[in-house]
Amino acid sequence: MVQSGSVRRWVSVLVGVAALGAIRLASAQGPAPQTLIFAVYDNEKAAKDAFAAMKDGQRKGLIQIDSYAVVSKDQKGRVHVKSTQRRHARTGAIVGALVGVLGGPLGIAAGAAAGGGIGYLTGNAVGIPREKIEEMKSSLDPGMSGIVAVVEERWVADLEASLRAAHAVQVLDYKIANPTPGAPADNEGTPPPAEGTQPPPTP
Repeated sequence: MVQSGSVRRWVSVLVGVAALGAIRLASAQGPAPQTLIFAVYDNEKAAKDAFAAMKDGQRKGLIQIDSYAVVSKDQKGRVHVKSTQRRHARTGAIVGALVGVLGGPLGIAAGAAAGGGIGYLTGNAVGIPREKIEEMKSSLDPGMSGIVAVVEERWVADLEASLRAAHAVQVLDYKIANPTPGAPADNEGTPPPAEGTQPPPTP
């Protein structure tokens, strides 16, 4: 019995050491690479169907979405946010900045930040080329809807397959820059202010 108890204690110690080592390894590797995805649909119903499929995949554990927004552009060119989720401040700021660039309700607040929404997205903090942002902006015509999402790189293929299966007209993506701990902030890397400008939570 003494030997059995001793073995159990040693197993517990080894398990604890292994877990600590895994945590330290994950910390040393830094945050997982993430990608900004923008899917465009011919109409609001198609985007809602894609959104429902996306949420179903997330509930089933098939994909994990960090932050997202569902938007629609009316015939007068106004962009409306239909649904949103923000798990982390940085990814929420990225999604919000793109919504602002598209012409959504975050646009005015984003313009108040140094460099505006485009400046934040193309700056060192996010690192997306301006031409890619302009391509995303120009792809959303009046009467169309879109889904903006930030996901870890490992989920990109599955999410894009789901969005295309829901008849996306176009799916654009770009890998965003990993945050650099302790790096000095620059004007282009300042997130647009979020206070009082976030879309209403999903019902």
